[in-house]
Amino acid sequence: MPTTDDDLLVFAAEEDAPAAQPAAAPEAATWRVLVVDDDAFVHKVTEMALQGVQLDGKRLHLDHAYSGVEAKVLLQQHADTAVVLLDVVMETGDAGLQLLRWLRGEHHNHLTRVVLRTGQPGDAPEREVMLRDDINDYQPKSELSARRLVTAVLRALEGWRDLSALAKERDCALLLLDIRGFESLAARLESQRTFALVNKLFEHIVPEIHAEHGIIDKYLGSGFLALFPTQPDAAVRAANRVLERVEALGRCGPDEGGLSEPVQLNIGIHWGPSLPGGVATDGAPQVREGVDSLSVGAQLERLTRQFDARLLVSGALVQRLSPETARSAQAHYTLAEVREQNL
Repeated sequence: MPTTDDDLLVFAAEEDAPAAQPAAAPEAATWRVLVVDDDAFVHKVTEMALQGVQLDGKRLHLDHAYSGVEAKVLLQQHADTAVVLLDVVMETGDAGLQLLRWLRGEHHNHLTRVVLRTGQPGDAPEREVMLRDDINDYQPKSELSARRLVTAVLRALEGWRDLSALAKERDCALLLLDIRGFESLAARLESQRTFALVNKLFEHIVPEIHAEHGIIDKYLGSGFLALFPTQPDAAVRAANRVLERVEALGRCGPDEGGLSEPVQLNIGIHWGPSLPGGVATDGAPQVREGVDSLSVGAQLERLTRQFDARLLVSGALVQRLSPETARSAQAHYTLAEVREQNL
C-alpha cells in the first residue's frame, strides 16, 4: 500500500540503545539538530523524515544522543545547537526534563529550541511542562507524522535563527496570547477534542503572527508568546489580524472549516528589553535580568478579563505606535493603555 509524507511515524518497542558515536563535523552552512532518545528506531525514522530538509538554503546536521547524560556532553561541545528533539523517559523516568532544566538553568541556554517528544504523555502533561520548563513545542509520538515533524523542526529552526538575531537587538514588542476560559473548556471536552481544537486554532492564527514578521518564542499550552523586534506597530497589526481571524472562524461551522467550539482570546502587548526566558508554574514569567518586560506582558494578558477587553497594551508600547495604528486598533477592539506602575 503506498504511503504519503503524512503517514504516522511508527515508534517501535524500546530496545537496547547503542552507545553514542562522536558526531562528524558538520558541513559548512548547516543547522545543527540534536536527537535525544534511548530508542535507536526513533533516531532512524527521524533521519528518514528529515532527509533533504532545508531552511534558507542550509541543510540539517543531526547529532545523536541516547541518554540525558550523553546529550549534556554534546550540548556543552556544540553551542550552535539550534534545536533539540527531546524524549522524556530514558535512563530515568524524567531524564529529558532534567536535561532541559540543566540546559535552561545551569547552562544558561535560553536560545536553543526544545521540541519535547514523548510516547508516554502521562509522564509529562503538556500544559504543566510547557509552563514550568520553557519547552518550545510538544509532540506526542502517537500523533506525530513525518509532515508534522518536519513542520515542527522548521518552525523551531526559524525561531532559533530569529531569536539569535533578536538577542543583539534587546528591545522588542512582546505579545502574549491565551484562550479565554480554557480551563472550563478543557474540563467540558475530552482531552483529544481539546488538543484538536487548540491545534486547529493555532493553525489559523500563527500564520497571522508570521505575516507581520513575529517570532513565536514558545507555546504555552492554551496560548503562546510572540516577539516583534523593532516593530511595535507590527505587534498590534498582528493582534488585529488574529482577532479578526477568530471572529471569521466563529461565523463558520465545523463543516465550513470553522472551529468545533466558540473561542475567545486575550492578548497583552508590551514594549521593552527581553530575551527568551522561562515561565513559572502559575503562568507568570520568571523574572531575570533582561526579561522583566515579559512579566508586564503577562500581567496585561491577565488584566484583559478585568477590563473585559480582548487587547491590552502598555504605555511603553502606546508611545511607540503610529497614530494610524492606534486609531485602527481602537476602531475594531478595546485597546486599553495600562501604565506599568499600575500593574
